[in-house]
Amino acid sequence: MRLAMRRPVWRDGRSGVFSGLRNIAAGDRHFWPGERLTQARNWLMDPARPLVLTRDQHALLGELVEIMGLVESLVIESAERADPIAAKKITTETAKQQAKLWAKALTGRIPDPRIAAQISIAAKEYEEVAEDRNAFVHALFEGVYARGYVQPGYQATTARRSKTGTTRSTSELQAIRDRAGALSCLIDQVARAIP
Repeated sequence: MRLAMRRPVWRDGRSGVFSGLRNIAAGDRHFWPGERLTQARNWLMDPARPLVLTRDQHALLGELVEIMGLVESLVIESAERADPIAAKKITTETAKQQAKLWAKALTGRIPDPRIAAQISIAAKEYEEVAEDRNAFVHALFEGVYARGYVQPGYQATTARRSKTGTTRSTSELQAIRDRAGALSCLIDQVARAIP
């Protein structure tokens, strides 16, 4: 006996293959079975549950990720100029190991002692900011419900780290993003001092 398969239902009651699929240009439409998702232009797939972060928090998180990508690129480029073998190793490691390998590759290669002294500071900051970034990138965001206030309700958002279960407030995002920006400038300054 063949069982009839139930098709998912849109929020407005229509049935469709993907219940969260919506057209950003023309509004929702039925997504036909067999139609490839890649064929659908101007379509977005809503996540299974509503997003918790605000637009500003999403922007900060996106900027943090992009800046840390720039930092990693600067680390690899500068290590390449000082020690190509170390640079190759850096590309396969996590941020903590990258920082150590980068500092080791650049130690003794920068003639200006004031800038050379910044290498260990930059490496330590790289480790810390990368860990802070990971606390948000690998997290589930949850609203914090406040009781006893004038207006009870969701007043804040936290990031619960998937692996460790530790929580961080999303109010920290701005400070971490700014630290990442300063770190990129510091690493760039060290990289420019390599002869």
